[in-house]
Amino acid sequence: MKKKLSFKRWREWIIELVILIAIVTVLSLYLSRNMLQVEAEVPMLELPRLVAGESAHTLESVQWDAADKTLVYFFAPWCSFCRVSMSGLSLLPEVDAQIVAVALDWDSQENVSNFVKEVGFEKKVLLGNAATKAAFQIDAYPSYYVVDNQGQVVHKDRGFSTPPGVWLRLQ
Repeated sequence: MKKKLSFKRWREWIIELVILIAIVTVLSLYLSRNMLQVEAEVPMLELPRLVAGESAHTLESVQWDAADKTLVYFFAPWCSFCRVSMSGLSLLPEVDAQIVAVALDWDSQENVSNFVKEVGFEKKVLLGNAATKAAFQIDAYPSYYVVDNQGQVVHKDRGFSTPPGVWLRLQ
């Protein structure tokens, strides 16, 4: 025999959900407190592009106006959260956004290439350096910015994010 959920139980679930959302929001704000501020202009991003089997010598710049929004995802090949989170980027539904991953704190181009291949990421990967890390104020991985077509930060976050969470931020 099925029991109907009482109004009291529904109310408890809604309160618990609101508390969970509040905790996640506060945690996200705390973790991203040292990153570039929302509406700040992002630095120019011109770095070597990772091309499988080739030495990265050609610099490639990210054109902020190439799409409505750009997701700039910073990762390190040794980061276990990056491994899970970055593989989820391949699951994003089609959006009017370019997705660019930037490797930081890497030992060799081969390590970055192997990491990208293992997680199945098939979009643009740039090889960042200490200056890139400092310019974008990255102090943990993964970190990402959503940048509008004017080159301004629309959203920032640090830590694991699910594909639906990233998709919502790109809307």
